[in-house]
Amino acid sequence: MEKAYELEAEYELNGHQLDDDEEPKPSGYTLHKDMIGAYCQNLIHVEMHFDCHHRGTTRTIQGGQLVEFTDCE
Repeated sequence: MEKAYELEAEYELNGHQLDDDEEPKPSGYTLHKDMIGAYCQNLIHVEMHFDCHHRGTTRTIQGGQLVEFTDCE
């Protein structure tokens, strides 16, 4: 995943008015990704949500499952 261009910024102003020269800051990010499995040609849809610091908050996977691993030394 390339965070630089695959994440969609979310903005929540909650009634806050921005000054003319003030840029809105993202309150979080969303990733929507469709992939084809490596060993099975099923379509896998992944949706992940991140906070404003790019830390994962929730994830939904359809058509596959998440496999987590740790680096072996």
